[in-house]
Amino acid sequence: MYIEGYQTVRGTDSSVTVEIDARRIDLFQVKNFDSNANITLDEVPRIGTRTVGHKVSVITYEGSFTAYHGSPEARKLFLQYVATGKWPRINITTRVEDKDTGIGALTVVHKNVHFSTVPLAKIDAESTSLEEDMDFTCDSVEIPEEYANIAGAVLADGTVVSA
Repeated sequence: MYIEGYQTVRGTDSSVTVEIDARRIDLFQVKNFDSNANITLDEVPRIGTRTVGHKVSVITYEGSFTAYHGSPEARKLFLQYVATGKWPRINITTRVEDKDTGIGALTVVHKNVHFSTVPLAKIDAESTSLEEDMDFTCDSVEIPEEYANIAGAVLADGTVVSA
């Protein structure tokens, strides 16, 4: 079994939306976005074996994105925090849906986002389109919409997904 070319998900069929204190902003200028769950494991020594077991102790979420320079939102948030000491409630929602694949969409909501880097100024004489990188952490994630299995895929129990 192999994957057909049309079954690969096209990254351009995506959207990124930021909700800042209930105000929604579509981030059309985002070029790429990446987020991960980082799992910290504790070692568990065990009697009767020379191997060490592992147990999940902490999960943290972090991510980054690159956007074309031009949106003032991050700088406004930063300056608002400096002036008031209050960080706004921020959620970032990403959605990928390549209709050609037939597997539906993947939506991930990053809850209570805190930016760990905020670009303040950018100058690059060699660039025709300036870009900014931003890193963030979040407290939790929700996945309200998940891809379906690709037709023809073989699941772990040996079942073949029908079209």
